[in-house]
Amino acid sequence: MMLPTVVAAIIFLILAYGYFAERFWIRKTKIAFGNYFNIKFAHLSDIHFSRESIREKKILEILQEESIDLIFITGDIVNYRKKFVGYDYLKKIVELRKPVYFVFGNWDYKVKDLNKLRTDLKNLHIIVLEDEHVIYEKDNIKINIVGISDPYTKRANLVKAVKGIDKSLYTILLSHSPDIFYEGRDEGINLILSGHMHGGQIKLPFVKFALYAPSKYGSRFLYGLFKEKNTTMYVNKGIGESHFPIRICAKPEILIGKI
Repeated sequence: MMLPTVVAAIIFLILAYGYFAERFWIRKTKIAFGNYFNIKFAHLSDIHFSRESIREKKILEILQEESIDLIFITGDIVNYRKKFVGYDYLKKIVELRKPVYFVFGNWDYKVKDLNKLRTDLKNLHIIVLEDEHVIYEKDNIKINIVGISDPYTKRANLVKAVKGIDKSLYTILLSHSPDIFYEGRDEGINLILSGHMHGGQIKLPFVKFALYAPSKYGSRFLYGLFKEKNTTMYVNKGIGESHFPIRICAKPEILIGKI
């Protein structure tokens, strides 16, 4: 009887750690992808907003502390109950008076009224990109910002998104899922920012593998940096959770990047 009791106690402690502790420990990752344009950005993903906890407050603090030019959000603002309750929180991000770019994630499409979500985001002056691109300019330097619909749910149309793009400009691609990596590489995208994988959300330490990896490539793009040819991709571990409000060996993350 002793061994089952010990095992049950260990499992309980691990789950309690994932619920009460790790999911609130924000990791700030800083990466210089280049020093070409002196443009600094914040990348958030998978917020899955339910309430403004110490975690969400810490994100706001980091955004205020860093002298960023742009904010990218690569999808899944909708929470694990399939509801969008993050309007006021996003408003606080917008009030930092930096351009905010957004692409939809797979959970966003599960919301009851996607058109209302789309309208709410646009009313907040968030730039929602759905298989399209725009140009951002700073100090006479221009870069392309491409945003696609979610590749994981087979909605993405990268060919449409880059149609007519100025290929002489540095190009950032926002994609909820990293499944777009090889297509982005073949299109000559310079930098891909994605999320979706939650870093595994619940996984063993020191291994880049998760039992549940929602990607056609399995755990290949679980988190971190990937590079082929002239294309670099960063897969953000995200902030919130889906299905279960627990993180184990996958701390929530905000990326501060520079190009």
